Amino acid sequence: MISKVKFDSLMTHRCKIETLGISGYGEKTVASSQTSVPCLFDYQIQTMTKLDGEKVEVNGMCFLKSSASIDSEYRDYRFTQTSPVIRADMEVFQIKVLTDPNDGSIHHYEVYFR
Repeated sequence: MISKVKFDSLMTHRCKIETLGISGYGEKTVASSQTSVPCLFDYQIQTMTKLDGEKVEVNGMCFLKSSASIDSEYRDYRFTQTSPVIRADMEVFQIKVLTDPNDGSIHHYEVYFR
């Protein structure tokens, strides 16, 4: 695994992360928003396996630094790439936390989209 410093230097894209909630009317609303979050997008269709064993296709993923303000247990986020190009909003399918094998600390996050 590469060092955190080297990994962080690869975060050349920017995104907006919106935490979604549900209004009293049952509609999705934006509870909070982070802008210009350093990240790196990779748009490749991949097959992943859900916890129940079902295989699903994801449209891409986003790498986030270990310092990203994100809860890996929460799934109701909307990501939008804002730099170097603006892309459509993406629904989070899964968030993986990768740990540093040397000390067990969080190395980075991988966010997969559908």
